[in-house]
Amino acid sequence: MINPSGSVQLNGITDKELAEIFEIKAKHPPTVFSFNPQQIQNAGSANQAIYNNVLFTWMGIEGLQIAQRLIAFLINPQEKEKAQGQ
Repeated sequence: MINPSGSVQLNGITDKELAEIFEIKAKHPPTVFSFNPQQIQNAGSANQAIYNNVLFTWMGIEGLQIAQRLIAFLINPQEKEKAQGQ
């Protein structure tokens, strides 16, 4: 059985996307999904909040599944619409 772990660094994250990451962090223990908001850099303007250096890590099969769902949400507009409709 494999025991994957990894990390993803994201740039260009919006407030809504960041809120989704915080929600996932709140639902899962740090031994599975970890996110440290202190590393975030504000790269937006006065009109729009954009964040860089958004880094999350995952551990184990469960963490990998969480990361896959989060990445699908971030890159697929249809997944965003589904999540917002729930």
